[in-house]
Amino acid sequence: MPVIVRMRRQILTPGMSNVKLSKRGFHQKSAESVALLETVGRSFLTGYGHAVGTRTIAEARERLAAVPRPFRGFAYEGATMGYAILDGLGLGARRRVPAFLAGPADPHIYMAYVSVGWAYARLPRWRWRRVPLADPLLRWLALDGY
Repeated sequence: MPVIVRMRRQILTPGMSNVKLSKRGFHQKSAESVALLETVGRSFLTGYGHAVGTRTIAEARERLAAVPRPFRGFAYEGATMGYAILDGLGLGARRRVPAFLAGPADPHIYMAYVSVGWAYARLPRWRWRRVPLADPLLRWLALDGY
């Protein structure tokens, strides 16, 4: 992995400790529910890290395939947010989000659109134009994520 990509991943990706319910102050009903929710969070951050830590969508797609099937949608959701952050900040190639949505993320399209909204919440509004959403109906899901 090139140094710049490795640095980008390290700077932009939150640490896995951030998925701990105890750290975030959430109620912990049972050990099983805690394990499930933290696995979902780790899957999301894994996908996010694959997006910001790889040079191509094809490379990220290969890594996303390693996420266990029940949690793969959350990984794709995280990857879409990662691509939206990269596009919004203008880091490297542009228009990753449309390419990802039209290709690998299509089976997880609803979650992917929501995660673009999460990225919008972290980007200055004037940078949103760099993250175009083509589908006039689905782009409303980004507001749900926001």
